[in-house]
Amino acid sequence: MEQKHTAKGHHHEAVHPTVHGPPVMGGRPHSLYYYLMFFCLFGSVLPFIAANIATYVITRGVIKQKAFDQLVSIRDIKKTEMEAFFFERRADAFQLSTNNVFKMVAASYVDTFHTGGLDGDAYAEIDRKYGAILISFAEAYQYYDVMIMDMDGNIVASARDRPDLGKNVLTGPYAQTPLRDAFVMGKAGIDILDMKWYEPANHPAMFISAPIARDLTEKTIAVLVVHLDNRKINDIMTQRSGLGETGETYLVGQDFSLRSDSRFIKEPNVLKTKVDTRAAREALAGNTDRGVIRNYRNVKVLTAYTPINITYDVRWALIVDMDKDEALRMESSVKQQFLYIAASLVLLWTVIILIFHRRMVGKVMT
Repeated sequence: MEQKHTAKGHHHEAVHPTVHGPPVMGGRPHSLYYYLMFFCLFGSVLPFIAANIATYVITRGVIKQKAFDQLVSIRDIKKTEMEAFFFERRADAFQLSTNNVFKMVAASYVDTFHTGGLDGDAYAEIDRKYGAILISFAEAYQYYDVMIMDMDGNIVASARDRPDLGKNVLTGPYAQTPLRDAFVMGKAGIDILDMKWYEPANHPAMFISAPIARDLTEKTIAVLVVHLDNRKINDIMTQRSGLGETGETYLVGQDFSLRSDSRFIKEPNVLKTKVDTRAAREALAGNTDRGVIRNYRNVKVLTAYTPINITYDVRWALIVDMDKDEALRMESSVKQQFLYIAASLVLLWTVIILIFHRRMVGKVMT
C-alpha cells in the first residue's frame, strides 16, 4: 500500500513543461531571415556581381581599345595623305623647273626684265605669249601663285596680278618676308619653307622653291617659287569621317601654333592658336603614340599623334582628338546597365527572401 501510495504521489507531483510557442532558431524570430539573406548574398548575389564586374572591366578595355584603334587608323590615314601631298608638291616643282619649255619661258622673262623692266612692249609681248603657261599650271594644281625670280631677287613673272611683281625680295620691305627665305633656299635646291605669315597677301603662306637652269649651259638663271594654297591642307585635315561629333584632326608647327584650322574656332586660326600640349610636344620630338590628355581647349580627350617630317628641318605634329565622354560613351552605357541589373537582382532576392521568411515563420508558429 505504501509503495502504491508513493507511486501515486509521484504521479501527482510530475511537472509537465508548458509550451509557450514554436521553437525558433537561435531563440530569435528573425534569425531565419538573416540566415537566408546571408546565404543568398554570398551564395548567389555576390558571385553574380563579381562575375559582372570582371565582364565590365574586360568590356571597358575592349571599348577603349576600339576607340583608340579608330583614332590611330585616322591618324595614319591623315599622315599618309599629308606626306603624299608634300611629296607631290616637291615633284611638281622639280618637273616644272627642269622642263625644257619652262626653262625657255623663265629665260625669256629674265632677259626681257633685264632689258627694260616691266614697262614697254617687249615685256608685254613676252607676258602675253607665256603668261598663260604660268596661269594654267597654277590653276591645274590649285596653287595660289607661281612666280619666277631672277638671281638678283627680282620677281619677274607671276601667275597672278599681284602687287609684289617687279619687287626685289632682298631689299626693302620684302626682305623681311618669308618670300625672301624661299628665294634663298631655292637658289641652293628644291626646298619647302615652313608656313609663316606673309604680309603682302595678308594670310599664312607656304612656299616651295627650286632653281631653274638655262637649257644649254645648265647655269642657274632663275628661281621658281610656288605659293601653296593653304586650303588644300585644310581640306585634308578637316575631313571628319569616323570622328563623331567632337573629333578633329589638326597640325601643329614647331612654334606650337596651328598649321591647319580648328573646327571649334569660327574665324581662321592658323598661326594664331597655340597648342602646347603633351601630344604636340611628343609628336614634335619625333614620337608616335596615343593617350588620354587635356587638349588645347582644356577638354579631356582620347588622342593619337605622330610627327610629319616635311623637310630635314621642318617637322609638324599631326594630332587626332575626340572628347573622352563621346569616345567612351558606350562604356558609360554598359556601366549603367550593370548597375541596374545588380540593383534589380539585390532587390529581387530581398523580396523573395522576405516572402519565404514570412511563410516559414507562419508554418512554425502554427
